[in-house]
Amino acid sequence: MLGAGVAMGPVHLIRISLSDPTDHELVEVCGAPRGTATDPPLYDPERRIAIGYDSGNGALSAFRFSGRLEPLWQRPLAHAAHMIRYPDTGELVVHDGSVRRWPAPRASAPSATAPARDRRCCSCAHARP
Repeated sequence: MLGAGVAMGPVHLIRISLSDPTDHELVEVCGAPRGTATDPPLYDPERRIAIGYDSGNGALSAFRFSGRLEPLWQRPLAHAAHMIRYPDTGELVVHDGSVRRWPAPRASAPSATAPARDRRCCSCAHARP
């Protein structure tokens, strides 16, 4: 996803109160133009931390929610998938898409007796490269 953004402006993390829709805000994830976010952000309600990312510019950012979203940290990371949070430990699982980790495709067609190769990246329907 690096370099794939087409929007002229930056990616924003958007917060809207469930009880008062006039209580809302937009914060820039990294501030760079031509960003993209392919999956939703993550929110840890116990720690009151929101994680947003910009896949097009390779940025992952955390914000503490204390009435408003306050920047906590930012890391260079080409994340472009669903994030995983372990509630009991607060661990966050993300991936770095800047390095290709999948095996290269075969040059020849598989034999008729070979099992079909699973082309999904996980249990969902996303095809891997």
